Amino acid sequence: MSQAEWTKPIAGNEPVTVLTVTDANLIPHIEVVAISMVAAAKTSRPVEYHILYNGENSAAVEKLSAFHHGPVRIVLHFVDNPMLHLGNLRHLTPAAFLRFLAPEEIAASKVAYIDSDIVILDDIAELFDIDLEGQPLGAIQDPAMWRFRDQGVAIKTIDFNGPSDDYLARFMPLAARENYINSGVMLLDLDQWREHGYGPLARQTLMEWDKRLLFRDQDTINMLFHDKMKFIDPRWNAIASILAKRLDSFAEGSRRDLVRRQQTTPGLVHFTAGDKPWLRSAYIPYADYWWVMAEHSQFYAELKAGHRARMRQRRALPLSLPNPLTYWRARHARRRLIEAGLPVRK
Repeated sequence: MSQAEWTKPIAGNEPVTVLTVTDANLIPHIEVVAISMVAAAKTSRPVEYHILYNGENSAAVEKLSAFHHGPVRIVLHFVDNPMLHLGNLRHLTPAAFLRFLAPEEIAASKVAYIDSDIVILDDIAELFDIDLEGQPLGAIQDPAMWRFRDQGVAIKTIDFNGPSDDYLARFMPLAARENYINSGVMLLDLDQWREHGYGPLARQTLMEWDKRLLFRDQDTINMLFHDKMKFIDPRWNAIASILAKRLDSFAEGSRRDLVRRQQTTPGLVHFTAGDKPWLRSAYIPYADYWWVMAEHSQFYAELKAGHRARMRQRRALPLSLPNPLTYWRARHARRRLIEAGLPVRK
């Protein structure tokens, strides 16, 4: 798919509606996402950042729910998780399944869903305003799955052990496998989800397949929507590990165009799998900028102490060396954050 075929943004004036789902484990990290959203905002257009939260109330939850800086206001929803009994699979917890409750919990017509392991680099309104052109979901192809398929990486679940392409064949037709999407950033037309019952359908499908799926909720989304989604500008899900790859390691054509777009003009960076700033000290693109945002968080001391403890266990340096380019981005961001009432807390 060429850049010209990507869905283009349209002008919008309604409040921007954003969604993240979580349990108690990632409350501090969500505030870092919100802070980066404030830093990247270009106008005063309101941003309602909804959090579907399954867990007990706590001081940390109270702090997060009170966040209102610049145009960004967090709206926290306490929700029950009907899929909690499915349990964890590797590092993935049932909290991720809460996004299938969005049509019932969020009254808006449309929402931009983002994972909690993200840092925003450009105005989130530009993502929200992309026209879905009648489709119920917008997302971006996953370059990591391309590499899995090209390298014949084996996938193992409770009832499958074989090449990734054969794994995808279980729930996606051949023509759709190239378009397997990463579900960490999506646009959802909630009116269509409500009209067609996509939320209950996704929950039912997930519970039927459960641990037969490697990426349970993401695979469910690909299974159900591979023939009814709109591909949006790939700069809105720039995966950190892909940003570090050589461009010529991707085939010429649509694949290389997508990766080039992510590497040159990322709108946000997604720290997938183990490539998270708070888990590693080795170089990760934009991890240093994530830490700049974290320095403005009321949870900074907690985040820093946790990172240092993990690095001591691994006998690693506590932080990777900063990228000089981050310095210039950070100078502008810090000014905006201080003006919005978010001082440096380091």
